[in-house]
Amino acid sequence: MSRPPIVAARPARFSPAALFLAAALLITAMVAGGHVPSAAAAGTASISGTVQAAGAPGVGVQGIAVLAILPSGGPGGSAMTDANGKYTITGVAAGSYTLDFEAGSGYAEQWWSGRNSQQTADFFSVAAGQTVTGKNATLVAPGSISGEVMGSGNPDVPLSSERVYLYGSTGVVANIAMTSGGAYSFTGLAAGTYTILFTAIGNYSEQWWFGAQTKAAATPITVGSGQNVTGISAVLSSGSTISGTVSAQGSPGAGLAGATVNASSTAGVVAQAVTDGSGRYTLEDLAAGTYTVEFLPGAGQSFSAQWWKNASSPSAATSITVGSQQNVPGINATLAAQSSVSGTVEQQGNPNTPVAGVNVNAVRSDGTYAGSNGVSDSAGNFTVAQLPAGSYTLIFTPNRTPGSEQNFAVQWWNGESSQAAANYFTVTGGQSATGMNAVMVPGATISGTVQGGSPAAALQGVVVGVYSLDGRLRGSVRTDALGHYSIDQLTAGTYAVKFAAPSPYDTEWSGGKPSLQAATPLTVTSGQTATEDAVLALGASVSGTLSYAGGAPAAGYVGVYDAVGPSDSLATLVGEATVANGKYTVSGLAPGVYKVGFTHDTTGVIARGPLPSSAPYASQWYQNAASYATGKALTLASGDAATGVNGKIAVLSGSPVRLHDYSGDGHPDVLARTAAGALLSYHGNGAGGWSTPASGQVGSGWGGLTAIVAPGDFNNDGIPDVITRDTTGALRLYPGNGSGGWGASLRIGAGWNGLNTIVGVGDFNADGNADLVARDASGRLWLYPGNGKGGFLPSKVIGWGWSAMTAIIGAGDFNGDGYPDLLARDSTGVLWLYAHTPIGWKTRVQVGSGWNAMTGIISVGDFNGDSHTDVVARDSAGLLWLYPGNGRSGWLTRTKIGVGWNAMNWIG
Repeated sequence: MSRPPIVAARPARFSPAALFLAAALLITAMVAGGHVPSAAAAGTASISGTVQAAGAPGVGVQGIAVLAILPSGGPGGSAMTDANGKYTITGVAAGSYTLDFEAGSGYAEQWWSGRNSQQTADFFSVAAGQTVTGKNATLVAPGSISGEVMGSGNPDVPLSSERVYLYGSTGVVANIAMTSGGAYSFTGLAAGTYTILFTAIGNYSEQWWFGAQTKAAATPITVGSGQNVTGISAVLSSGSTISGTVSAQGSPGAGLAGATVNASSTAGVVAQAVTDGSGRYTLEDLAAGTYTVEFLPGAGQSFSAQWWKNASSPSAATSITVGSQQNVPGINATLAAQSSVSGTVEQQGNPNTPVAGVNVNAVRSDGTYAGSNGVSDSAGNFTVAQLPAGSYTLIFTPNRTPGSEQNFAVQWWNGESSQAAANYFTVTGGQSATGMNAVMVPGATISGTVQGGSPAAALQGVVVGVYSLDGRLRGSVRTDALGHYSIDQLTAGTYAVKFAAPSPYDTEWSGGKPSLQAATPLTVTSGQTATEDAVLALGASVSGTLSYAGGAPAAGYVGVYDAVGPSDSLATLVGEATVANGKYTVSGLAPGVYKVGFTHDTTGVIARGPLPSSAPYASQWYQNAASYATGKALTLASGDAATGVNGKIAVLSGSPVRLHDYSGDGHPDVLARTAAGALLSYHGNGAGGWSTPASGQVGSGWGGLTAIVAPGDFNNDGIPDVITRDTTGALRLYPGNGSGGWGASLRIGAGWNGLNTIVGVGDFNADGNADLVARDASGRLWLYPGNGKGGFLPSKVIGWGWSAMTAIIGAGDFNGDGYPDLLARDSTGVLWLYAHTPIGWKTRVQVGSGWNAMTGIISVGDFNGDSHTDVVARDSAGLLWLYPGNGRSGWLTRTKIGVGWNAMNWIG
């Protein structure tokens, strides 16, 4: 049985009744490395407004609970709307808040201002004694998403009691539904964009809609106000398995019962099993992919954890590649006897005295923890058990339990302040290392007060972080109602302090600087308390658009960097945003000078450093600059809003996307011709499906053409083109305009009637220009190198005997070696890969059989967004299938992406 997805919990929510009871209570936050001093009593401010129904202006809605929520997610007060839709929340303390309009039956929940989740809600500031008015809301009818979940079979079977997960635009699970007779439904949804994950009990692979294996590749589902979206269904295929036996060292042949076995991918643990009485296990429900397998001893078993194959850490593990619906047996392990480390923890004094409650952990050089958590007892003694053989250091962490905090500095063995300086030791199986002692020294403390506004007032909920100068977080906390913070347990050293406030204030570093690079450093010694206060200004913002070459909105990432630094880096990064719909805003910027970088990405990457690259797209800096050094700088004062800071994402030369993106939206498209001669463009969504609208007409009168070829960017203007042949043998170039249309056509050849096959192959001779390959009547294969200007260099023969092939396809880089290849189907239906390099052909490889059932086969570049070249094929029934390439001369599971394609007499 598959392990349920590990998901972020929905932020805590409080009922109105609970909020009324809690109105006079103090909220104290506790985070690693710091504590909040005692807070003040309930406040004297109020928040009021009116709640109305959409479509009924002036008509209030009664009985709506309105909750004031702090940045921590805690309650700040609540009220119910009256018969006129009016509400007032009283007793509000000074601080930053958002509002949750807890709509009842007939309305969708809404957050301030007009947002559909807590993660995207706007915050506003409330001063002591302030009367905040006009916090109104207009509620809309709720939407829904429904469908069914089936298990693959003959016939498919409905799956009951399966979990379906609904994710909001912030990537957090918004709801969970259970299937009944295969059907499920999510109701009460606010207008917005969602993705859905289908999971199953039994050996079925989980799946994202539409037929995707990862969240990044999932097709978004847009729900309008009051819209009921139906037919969001899935057919789950049988999953793959990994199986084997776990035994104990010294007992050959004897299986170890009760051991836990985990399969992990880049997404974390995805499957788990417990060994039976004979030590056997089976990990089920696995999708095709690459995994590491971890073996853990059961409760009370004195053995060390292990990763396959005989590795003591995940970084040293041997990966296991699993194909679609494949069973991989023989993944066995023999667990060795545990090692342990023990010692004594004391505090510095004259003499030193034992310290209880200090946590001790063994750490590998890669930063991962091993073994059990050791805690010093009243005599200062500790033991870290369950250690595999290997090399370790120790970290001694003071107690952070509320009421039992210890202000000692974190320490590494042997008396060092960081892992980089720590000493390491080696243990073997069954060995006990003793005398691993530590003497704790008093920790340093940094504290202060954070204010904002004019006149300056205390700010609650500001996240304060203490960083080492290399950018490592050493402790963080939120300010209390008086704006106070305190971060202790710091080692002696030099730090920078970051103050991150919610809107409308900026994020500043110590000394009022905009970045870590520019921050005023603060040096503290053992036992010292240093003060760092801040008065935050109104935040500035940068906003604009991100688009593809054709002007279509792009998905991507925007990074804002302090121009004080020599380059884009962690030390200069001050703000960032992911872009889903072509628009972005980065707010909370301190007064300063900045540079803005853009890159393409659809996975929600967060840089935390230099601007990330995202091949096959090139990064860009404002304005149209290729580097940080040449990007235009923006000067921002407090509260400034710089708009129109736009970026365009260009596709790198030779990429599989560039070959087929006619619409300029950054995703490969499919062209098709109808019997009437209309040329249609079907827009891919980059995730293995179609955009909305799915198609548009891009030409008419194309019925008289005897060949249509998709060569990619044939004239080197950055936009893919089309080449055609007419009945006279004339060859014409139709330059793409980047937005789904064509420029004026150009005649680029004559006498091409002697060729029975012409295909676009990308840059086949590695000279940077797109080329054509063609077959003549005698079966010779010709290369027609493009000159990059819409014409050709001299042609040459590159193969003989190709008459036996019934289809030839320019496959792009199908085997992942960096060079474009050809696929060819012979008369028996066998599909062959002809891998090509600039110095010639490699030995052909069979990559399929039974392909005679296909009436059309084309390469579409990276159609599903996994960075591998894919193929689309039409069968005799008119069904269109996506065959995703795996980048290694093979395939992932095919997916049906269309019906009724027999109406087309050409696809490409």
